[in-house]
Amino acid sequence: DQGALGDLIVAAFLSHIGHTQMDLLYSQKAQLEQTGPQKREYKNHPGLAQHLIRKSGLVISERCNRVLYQHHERFDGGGYPEYKQGAFIEPLALVLGASAHILEYTSGKITGTPVPMITVVKNLKEKYLSPGLELEFGDTIYESLIYLLEENKEDGGSASQESSLEKAA
Repeated sequence: DQGALGDLIVAAFLSHIGHTQMDLLYSQKAQLEQTGPQKREYKNHPGLAQHLIRKSGLVISERCNRVLYQHHERFDGGGYPEYKQGAFIEPLALVLGASAHILEYTSGKITGTPVPMITVVKNLKEKYLSPGLELEFGDTIYESLIYLLEENKEDGGSASQESSLEKAA
C-alpha cells in the first residue's frame, strides 16, 4: 500500500544517516575488513540515525522508525542492533535490509571487491554463501527476491536479463 511504500522509501533515505556521526573510515572500509571494535562501533549507526531524526524534529511514522532501526536485523537472529528473530522484525525492515545488502555487496562495500549483479543473483538462486553475502531475510523475502531477479520466462532467454542486470550493476 502507499503508506508502506512511503515508510520504506523514507527509511531507505534515512537508514544510514547515522554514518555522518561516525569516523569516515567506517563507511569507506569494507565491512569484512573491520576490526572487532570497528564493527561494534559501526553497529551503532541505526541508533545514531534515530537520535538525529529525533533531534532534528523530523516527524516519521512509528513503522518507518522501526524499519530504519531494524534494517540490519536478520531473520535467524544474526543481525543487529537487537538480534531480533523472525516475526519480531518489522517485515519492511527485512525488505530494506535485503535490498541494501545486495547493493552494498555488488558495490564492494562488504568485501572490498565489487561483484557483478549477475553473479550475486546466481549465488542467491543456488543459496551459495560466498564470504559476506547474507541470505537470512526469511523465506518470503528470499523467494520474492529470486522471483524478481530470475530470468524472464516470457521471452525465453537469459541473455537480455543478463545484460540488464550487468547494466544495473
